[in-house]
Amino acid sequence: MYRIELQRPLVAAPSPGGDFDQPKVSPGIYSVIEEVIQGGNRWLRLATDGLPWIVAESPRGTWWVQRLSDPNPPSEQSDGYHPVGAICPYNRSKLLRSIRAVYSVITEDLLPPFLMIGICNRPNYGEFDDWIGFWDTETDELVLVEGTCDPGLEPIQGTGNFSTNSDGAAQVATGLHQNCWTRGFHQGKQSRPALKQTGKIRIHRLDKAGKATKVVVGYYGINFHDAKGSRRDNVGDYSHGCQVVRFQDDYRYVLEKAYKALENLPALSYLLLSDYEVV
Repeated sequence: MYRIELQRPLVAAPSPGGDFDQPKVSPGIYSVIEEVIQGGNRWLRLATDGLPWIVAESPRGTWWVQRLSDPNPPSEQSDGYHPVGAICPYNRSKLLRSIRAVYSVITEDLLPPFLMIGICNRPNYGEFDDWIGFWDTETDELVLVEGTCDPGLEPIQGTGNFSTNSDGAAQVATGLHQNCWTRGFHQGKQSRPALKQTGKIRIHRLDKAGKATKVVVGYYGINFHDAKGSRRDNVGDYSHGCQVVRFQDDYRYVLEKAYKALENLPALSYLLLSDYEVV
């Protein structure tokens, strides 16, 4: 998955029945769910307001759009919760299938009753363009909200307000991190309830160009926390490797569910997928 920017509105072609009252896609940046080259045209499946669209580009650069009907729209992933930010564009059925497949390859253990989930869109850094949340396997509630699974550009480049590890910024590696989080406070502040690292996590150390130089496993203070309700687009210093939710209401909902699960579990596991693993 990647993103494109539409600089002008795209109006859908009128239907065969002559309905000219067609909606349009407004200018903006949209997530591309799928891309197909066919007949010389580039077809892009976009996520807009939780609804799928097809956007086509002809060899001459002409664009047009068509709205799709989908039995499993991306907004289904939110179940009973409606995120403050964008709706995660992944098809719910495909996502759950990918989670089960990746989990079964990594371990023979049964799925836990509650699993923290992340989907990273790498190698983009500095943007809230990833998805973080949970899957309650007992109730089948799946919620993913806007956030970042990567450190911000400032920690990577060593220009932030906080010192960066001399070995490079930390980036959580994809895969399963078992029993890695429990209740706690970010930076030890009572005003910042979070999921605190309690088990080993596998990370990459990044150089200042954002390239992984080595992989290490251990305790690095990789927490799950909020971005203090940030409305800005860039991550900045909000993440030095932690998994960070962008919007406060989204964060509160996910954290409340995680804390509820921890009433019956000693710790929570975290499965981080790359976007290309969601097939």
